[in-house]
Amino acid sequence: MRVFIAVLGGLAVAGWGCDDGGSVACTPSGCVAWCSASGLPGGVCLDGATCSCTEGADADADADAPAETAGDADATTETPADADVPAETPADADAPVDTGDPLESYRQRCVDEINRYRATEGKAPYGRWRGAETCTDGEARSDSETGTAHGAFGSCGEWAQNECPGWGSLEDTVTGCLAMMWAEGPGEPFSEHGHYINMSSTSYSQVSCGFYVTPSGSVWAIQNFQ
Repeated sequence: MRVFIAVLGGLAVAGWGCDDGGSVACTPSGCVAWCSASGLPGGVCLDGATCSCTEGADADADADAPAETAGDADATTETPADADVPAETPADADAPVDTGDPLESYRQRCVDEINRYRATEGKAPYGRWRGAETCTDGEARSDSETGTAHGAFGSCGEWAQNECPGWGSLEDTVTGCLAMMWAEGPGEPFSEHGHYINMSSTSYSQVSCGFYVTPSGSVWAIQNFQ
């Protein structure tokens, strides 16, 4: 009685010769017959003593199969977020910026109010001349201390100047005072229409609004043009 080894996809299985009783000679034909009866393909007689059956789905069966791919070949690689979705944007550009300046809102309102009047005549807005604002505050303070409107005129590099001397509040200077200036309207002489002329001029491109609140609470406000 002889022992056979059937090779099944790399697994070794012990058995009894070329058939279950060992009566079949270990010949090529005998091995084929035994393997067939066992439901196995192939049948090779090894060294006249061992019958080897091979399995149809042997270890080489997958050799022709393509290696496992990372994913569907038709699928694109992972892409970033939808290109149509805008990147996160900073805060609204029109939102006021906290500069720590207690007069910030009045400075901006002053510029906006002047430009509102200019718009009624179809004129381009003045830019806000931020770089001169601290200096313009100083002029307003100086004038309040000397009691002379336009007393410090020219010290900030301005080419023209309007002033609201000794008004009751910051609010009044950006509403009532500017309204009175614009109401002068066009005409001559300059001494009677100069405030309007400066506000509506096309010779200047920017305006700086400065303020000073005196210890008694009165407000001196200056608009410098350049």
